[in-house]
Amino acid sequence: VAEKVWNTVLATVSQMFSTMRGEPSKVEKGKDGFTVNGAPVSSLSGSTLDLLALAIRTALTRTFIPQASFMLLDEVTAACDSERSVSMLGFLASAGFKQVVMVSHEDVVDGVADVVIQL
Repeated sequence: VAEKVWNTVLATVSQMFSTMRGEPSKVEKGKDGFTVNGAPVSSLSGSTLDLLALAIRTALTRTFIPQASFMLLDEVTAACDSERSVSMLGFLASAGFKQVVMVSHEDVVDGVADVVIQL
């Protein structure tokens, strides 16, 4: 059962990660950890790891809590340049959550937010 669940989650992660990354990316789980297109995730840049982390969080939420109406994220774009941040935010806007609560120090987030609270 666990292997079947992982296969389902990783298929969804691969699709989401490919969408954000803009290139086909197959995410798999092996005995030595996760790989992307056969390479260990340790070879990915910080911003690419952030994209992968968001894909994993979203896929797990959609798999185990499919009726979830919101997503809570902290510094999701921390290691991303503005192009990657825009890609992530576009993905989040299309992910089907009614509300996304995000903590960020990035100005690019202000451009897509309905409500901005600055501290």
